[in-house]
Amino acid sequence: MLDQIDKGITVFIQQNLYSETIANAFHWWTDFLNSPLFKFLFFILFLYSVFPRLKVSIKRFPLIFIGGFAFDRLVHFLKESFARQRPDFIELGLDLGQRCLDVGGYAFPSGHSSVSFFIVGILSVFSWKRQILWWVLAVLVVIPRVYCGIHYFGDVLVGAILGYGLGCLLGKFVFSMGESNA
Repeated sequence: MLDQIDKGITVFIQQNLYSETIANAFHWWTDFLNSPLFKFLFFILFLYSVFPRLKVSIKRFPLIFIGGFAFDRLVHFLKESFARQRPDFIELGLDLGQRCLDVGGYAFPSGHSSVSFFIVGILSVFSWKRQILWWVLAVLVVIPRVYCGIHYFGDVLVGAILGYGLGCLLGKFVFSMGESNA
């Protein structure tokens, strides 16, 4: 049943909301997200986000990176375990030209969605002012994944829930342990 809902959402988006202009913008945005420039800007923004606790954060960065690496491995393990194929436009009766990007690998859970919301979860220990930019970025990462037919809605939803939940746990662990000694 969930599979049919996912397929129905994908077909609805492609048949009713698809625009070549939006698809091109999402394609550009996705390419930018994978660029070295974005990764550099991302690192600077992350440092800015944890600046109020920078002394504590620098000492705990190894824990964040180890946690992030373990999370990445978990997502890849889940992808291989579920082995859910990406939306098949031919099976869904859609025009292949509507897919913004052609990617390989399995779809469930969405890695981009998981990582984006994992970062939001880590930063959940901070004020909403510090989190808002990351929420916006996470949503802007997820929308093109569904719009462009790279993922079903369920792939990004589960990825977001998994990422946010485990990110919150890691953030609370890393930034709260020994707080009085920091």
